[in-house]
Amino acid sequence: MNSGLFLVKQPNLSIPDIKNRVNFSLYPNPASNEVIIKTKSRALINSVKIYSILGKEIKTLNISGKSSVSLDLSSFAKGIYLIQINNNTFKKLIKL
Repeated sequence: MNSGLFLVKQPNLSIPDIKNRVNFSLYPNPASNEVIIKTKSRALINSVKIYSILGKEIKTLNISGKSSVSLDLSSFAKGIYLIQINNNTFKKLIKL
């Protein structure tokens, strides 16, 4: 058996960077009572999911193709939340 250093060339197994294809803005961040999500492209928002920092799904909003959504956060306890914005093609996760 041969010993030594072996170089194995494999194609890149990662997915291409798609962060610039669909842009969303979320403001204000941090938020206290309300947050607004807007698309900066032609993409439409189909659903929004809110997760606790531990990954537990807290709320799901099914939205039928809007470019702007207002979320009422007044009933949420203070803390850090993750918001997943979905459309037919992409998902984006934002820390709130």
